[in-house]
Amino acid sequence: MGEKVKSFIVGLLLYVLAFVVLNFLPKRVGMLTWVLILISALTFMFGYFYMGSAFDGPSSRGFRLGKKILFIGMGIAMIIYSVYALVINNYDGKGLGKFTMLLIYGLAMFYYGSAKGFDYAVDGIKQSELVETPIEQLQRAFADVETPMGKPWLGKVLNIDSDCLIYGPTKSGAFLYAYYLFGTFTVAESQVLSQLVDEHASEHVIEGDWDRDDVKMGQLYHLLARMMPDFYIGMFDEFQQTGVAECRFKKLFYDKKPNVFIFDELFAIVHQKYRLLDLEGNAKYKMQGVFPFWTFRMEDAESGVEVVKSKRIIWHIFFPTYDLYINGEKYGRMRWLFRILRTKFRMQTRDGEIMVREMTATIGDQYGVYKNGVLIGTISQKIGLSGLGTFVRDMVFDNFVVMVFDEADLPLVSSLSVMLGSFKNHGIKKS
Repeated sequence: MGEKVKSFIVGLLLYVLAFVVLNFLPKRVGMLTWVLILISALTFMFGYFYMGSAFDGPSSRGFRLGKKILFIGMGIAMIIYSVYALVINNYDGKGLGKFTMLLIYGLAMFYYGSAKGFDYAVDGIKQSELVETPIEQLQRAFADVETPMGKPWLGKVLNIDSDCLIYGPTKSGAFLYAYYLFGTFTVAESQVLSQLVDEHASEHVIEGDWDRDDVKMGQLYHLLARMMPDFYIGMFDEFQQTGVAECRFKKLFYDKKPNVFIFDELFAIVHQKYRLLDLEGNAKYKMQGVFPFWTFRMEDAESGVEVVKSKRIIWHIFFPTYDLYINGEKYGRMRWLFRILRTKFRMQTRDGEIMVREMTATIGDQYGVYKNGVLIGTISQKIGLSGLGTFVRDMVFDNFVVMVFDEADLPLVSSLSVMLGSFKNHGIKKS
């Protein structure tokens, strides 16, 4: 039996097991409920990727169309069946558990039907339906193209039978790998070095200085590695369209060193107060919020001159909206866009479109800030791990770690941190 057939059968069995496990959920919610839900979720996830790795080459448009119809159809069927499972179990713990998991699986299958849907639902893994070049040919085409993750090589990744196109690993163990998943070109990021099972991996460790030590940056869960697939998918898309192999985003990492700052909330009874500190503890900006109108003013810590004003538009109750003023002039109106899986804001400005996009499946709240589609900074929830007191404080207050490539964008990104903190605390995001 071929390796591809084995992968497909193993994946199919795991996939079926995910649904079988749900039938053993107890009627009363307890520890067993959560254990079975975890087992079901893991087998569903591994089953999907095992089956997908069996289709390890470029697929035809007909195959992709058939997959899209099948997956979307299965997703809709699961969503409908989730409601039925809730009703026939009389809304007890078992019914609620099956309803929740089947609804999640249904949404997952619905979005997994196409590369666009997959990219919307998943971070750290990106897909492209434009790229139809075999992995070996891509490696030859980009063999001499330098990127922030070095040059590509062919190697083995855990649970994938075929060779993958690999970038890295970095000194901290992060690497990228590209392969075909259900016949669709896929770039994934991993920070688990043990997934890279190729014996030649140590020969390809890169020395890139963008790969910083997270702990030294105020417990920042750095997003750059997780965002790498977005950049590389664009690079391979361009190659497929033009036939030219080049890396246009290299300068973003080599020429612009990230500036990292700590966004700290101070305890105040009447007002909300914040300060922006560099990693040495020096204050860069001071901010103060006034209730009940959610108006925030950011001032230069030395001169006291107002740099940014952020004002919540209070009549936008269900769709939080904020006006931003920079140096006294209105910069734009940031609007919350309703999305099922992630928080997203967008505004038009004199500099073009500014977008804030939440990263899913990360520890804490993590956001990327984009200007005209280009990443200019990140906003990460600060999670202090040095002690219980620090951890609790970071959970209670709006403490973030802010990173910008260009310090000129720091006032904008910092003001958006205030907006995100207000958005989160007023229950919109959590509900």
